[in-house]
Amino acid sequence: MSRMSIGKMVSEAIDKMNADDPEGALFSLCAAVEKTAVAEYGQPGRASFKRFIHDNVRLMVRFVFPGHSWGGFMFAYSHPSPKKSHPTGGMWTIEDVLYHAIRCSLYHGEDLPPNIIFAKDNTFSGGGGQITIPAKLIHGVIIALIVAPSNRHEKAEGIFTVTWRNEQLPLDSLWGKRKEMLRMMDAAEVAGSSGSSVDNT
Repeated sequence: MSRMSIGKMVSEAIDKMNADDPEGALFSLCAAVEKTAVAEYGQPGRASFKRFIHDNVRLMVRFVFPGHSWGGFMFAYSHPSPKKSHPTGGMWTIEDVLYHAIRCSLYHGEDLPPNIIFAKDNTFSGGGGQITIPAKLIHGVIIALIVAPSNRHEKAEGIFTVTWRNEQLPLDSLWGKRKEMLRMMDAAEVAGSSGSSVDNT
């Protein structure tokens, strides 16, 4: 497990996203998810990594797509996996994709599978041997890490802002505040607000 702080890993991921490098962002974020999942659930390993994504997927989606609480979506995907439940062309959850196809590829010294596409629009799709995921969903992973209660003592390395309801909030004001973020999401959806982002300034 990386000795780098979660704050530094999240900061690097934001910089990579602003440089239009989702693969570089995910390399930092997968390590941050692993470290956060240990703190949240008390044990290392893929089960905790996938549980963190599963438990936060609705928050992730609501952050980047206000008014949507998508969860449980599955992709038809052709990628080799050590899990018998994932035959080639089988159905994968987003946590399966992030762990088996993305995290394991990056950390085993490989490039991302060419059949995972990060779209600039809001396309979610699977089938035909390819998965398409909106690149901005990565911002959802970033915010899930920031507001995780176990990360309440973290700090970003740099000056970053979270754009929310057309307002800019200091990123460092949000560490560990999952309940507060969920309340803001509820209020924003009632008001019909626009989308959100995480940026360096």
